[in-house]
Amino acid sequence: MCVGIGNSVQLHPGERAVLHDCTGRGSKTDGTGHRWQAEMDGDGTLRFRNEAAHLCLVPSAPETGYATIRTCSDDARQRWTIVP
Repeated sequence: MCVGIGNSVQLHPGERAVLHDCTGRGSKTDGTGHRWQAEMDGDGTLRFRNEAAHLCLVPSAPETGYATIRTCSDDARQRWTIVP
């Protein structure tokens, strides 16, 4: 499974991040909705920027229950730690 952005031609902040098969179907035309650039922060955390939307992954909020994409910033919610 891949994390992607829903089947949307125009991607905007607040769009849901969803799990899809990794074929590119259900995402932006060429599969870029499933591709993320991992950007290392100075503290060792990562920010994930979507190649299709150029927006960053934000974890789910308790009131919505789903992860979204937002304008990339220094917001601590956009920092991810990979644990082995």
